[in-house]
Amino acid sequence: MRFHFGMDFGGIESMLLRQLPRLNAAGFRVSVCLLRREGALADELRRAGVPVHLLRTRGRIRPGSLRAIAAFLRAENVDIAHAHTRSVYVPVTIAARLAGTPVVVGSVHEMHSVGNWRRALQERLLDRWRDGMVTVSDEVADDYCRTAGIARSRCTTIYNGLDADAFRASAAPREAARASLGLAPGDVAVVTVGRLQPQKAHEHLIDAAALLAARHPDLAVRYLVVGEGPRQAELEALAAAAGLAGCMRFLGARRDVPSLLAAADLCCLTSRYEGFSNVVLE
Repeated sequence: MRFHFGMDFGGIESMLLRQLPRLNAAGFRVSVCLLRREGALADELRRAGVPVHLLRTRGRIRPGSLRAIAAFLRAENVDIAHAHTRSVYVPVTIAARLAGTPVVVGSVHEMHSVGNWRRALQERLLDRWRDGMVTVSDEVADDYCRTAGIARSRCTTIYNGLDADAFRASAAPREAARASLGLAPGDVAVVTVGRLQPQKAHEHLIDAAALLAARHPDLAVRYLVVGEGPRQAELEALAAAAGLAGCMRFLGARRDVPSLLAAADLCCLTSRYEGFSNVVLE
């Protein structure tokens, strides 16, 4: 049983969408329990044959929420409770132990996931009740264990993966992909994919684009910014202030990233840090 707050568009959620149907097809009984909201990808998971449950808990350690999660785990006869993001570590770990779930694990997807001493103390306490943690890279595991103050042996690395054949097969021919985006034959297309949030540091792309435009005013560069998030209005304003409104397009959340990459000449990642970037794999 994978626990998550909501199945919105994002790298972690897209990975679940690829991974969980394969686990079910391999003979595992895998399902997802969402603790806050469904999100845009919940129905897509269901169509792929993965059961999705919604509990709508309130607060991470409210007794009522913990009882609801524990009752759900017992009713579903869950063998492994997997707290898939740090936002659900606390309620899932406590509720799973209350329910007597045999195995409890968590996942760490990012660097710098333990930001202060309170969080480090929390992780050390939770570590007593968990059977281990899954990390997306060895560097993430080293960072997490060092900052949380727990034994490195408590973490197992499982890298993010990609079905490369399916990804290539879903990409439109380059000419058709470019035409659908209104790109001219002489345009240089730069695509960046990621949620519009501080970690992704899209302002660096804006700064670089402004510098390139000043140095090479005759070069027709078109920037395709794929993703949505809390910084969209801010980034659009920064692009406009830099004189890039005509060449930087904010496309929002897209499900045709393979075609966008096929249309592009460059893919740019400006993140301050990544645990294991799905976009680089793509």
